[in-house]
Amino acid sequence: MASFAGQPGTGGLTAKLEAVGKLMEKLATDLEKQDLTTEQRDAALEEVKVHGRDPRSADPIFTKEGITTLTRHAFDTPATTTSHNALRCLANAMLIKPEVRQVFVDLGCETKACEQLKRDTWDDEFLCSRVIFLTTYGTNVDLAKLIDDNGLAVTIIAKLANHAKIASNPGKAVADPMQDMALADTLKLMFNVSHFCKPRVESFTPAVPHILTLLTKRDISPSRPLDGPFTYKDADLEQTVTPLVSVLRSIHESAPEDVQKIIRNKVLPTKDDREMLRDAISHFLFELSDKDASKFVENVGYGFASGFLFQNNIPVPQNAVGADGAAPGSRPVNPITGQFQDQESGPDLPEMTEEEKEREAERLFVLFERLKKTGIVDVQNPVEQAFREGRFQDIKDDERVEELD
Repeated sequence: MASFAGQPGTGGLTAKLEAVGKLMEKLATDLEKQDLTTEQRDAALEEVKVHGRDPRSADPIFTKEGITTLTRHAFDTPATTTSHNALRCLANAMLIKPEVRQVFVDLGCETKACEQLKRDTWDDEFLCSRVIFLTTYGTNVDLAKLIDDNGLAVTIIAKLANHAKIASNPGKAVADPMQDMALADTLKLMFNVSHFCKPRVESFTPAVPHILTLLTKRDISPSRPLDGPFTYKDADLEQTVTPLVSVLRSIHESAPEDVQKIIRNKVLPTKDDREMLRDAISHFLFELSDKDASKFVENVGYGFASGFLFQNNIPVPQNAVGADGAAPGSRPVNPITGQFQDQESGPDLPEMTEEEKEREAERLFVLFERLKKTGIVDVQNPVEQAFREGRFQDIKDDERVEELD
């Protein structure tokens, strides 16, 4: 029998280390002699679980001998309570010390956990799902073998079907907390197995109807009657909502036309929304701009503001288009689009030669003369004005055409 005592010369054993060593030796001896009652065995495992929550001075739990002792009590005992207590110790050890997971796999206990997962108790479902789930990280566990030889996918689907059946029962009692924990760990296990063993992902297809049933049938009870059904902290909102949006996007991409139509009807704005929402948001943004047209243009850009101002008979300020929409010292804003100017890319064109500039000036001269002859708009040709002022060669690129009152 392996010894769990510490080595001499290590500075002396702490009281906790001595206690843990004695507990593990007692449990190892019991496997050979069976000199403990079920109650004594469960009490010892409970102490091990408490000590194992803090790995300091609890080394005997995390050694190969310690894990072997716990796995034998978990999978080779007829006492259900002993098995569950040992599994809790294992789950904690595998969570706290990642190297323990490979020891668990080296002992071949992942197959035993798959078999015990088939038992019809919430504790077995929760604990076995948890330890198998932990083996999917940092070990060489053969998930394909667990699916093909040990029926892991079939077992998971059966568990989800049972949860869906209970959720669909109109006269269902208040859910057992352990039932919810079992469901959560079964779903996490299914996700990891299907993620890390993609060649067998189709084995889990029959689980989809059960998951949809669980999503639609489970009760949602807000903590306060006047609250919405879900509330999230701002910091958690993106982390919580992003997976949901990704799932909806994936479903819509591969769903039949009828399902796509339902998603579009639920997510896209309705006809009434289109009629009211735009105006409501526009008025709201106008209110945020102190009902000042100039501020409104600066805040949202002339291109977005002009329609609202025209529709509500609000005159557009003369300096609106020329405003840069930025406070002193801040990044300049394009007054037309409302975007930061440094995020907008200009046309990818080579610099014009002097000859090209002259041809362009001549073309603009002709266009302005034609526009002037229509009589619709009284414009002043900048080329003609430059000629009159004797500065044709000095005309700047930023000179604009101005309407005359």
